[in-house]
Amino acid sequence: MIRITAKMYQSQEYLEIAGKLIICPYQEDQSLYGVNLHDLVCQLHSSGASTIDEFQSVILGAIGSSSQLTDMDKAVDIFKQVMMDLNKLGVLPVHSIGLPSATFASRS
Repeated sequence: MIRITAKMYQSQEYLEIAGKLIICPYQEDQSLYGVNLHDLVCQLHSSGASTIDEFQSVILGAIGSSSQLTDMDKAVDIFKQVMMDLNKLGVLPVHSIGLPSATFASRS
């Protein structure tokens, strides 16, 4: 497995997620329900995840291991928020069979 490290250009942190190079949509101290969103996106980048199932596993796993959050509904809210924000940047995870996820595909 090839890991791509975060690159810094002109004080901007660029991350490659699902084959798309983006600027992290969150500030380093931005959180939701006490969970740091910037850290979640960085973990997603480090994981090399590309499918929706991998995204869900990485994000929910990171929430479970790094916080005291026990409310699964809130964890799902965080996952949905991160996915919406990544979608706005053009990140579209694929289904396991290799097709873009219709759930998070941009709407025209």
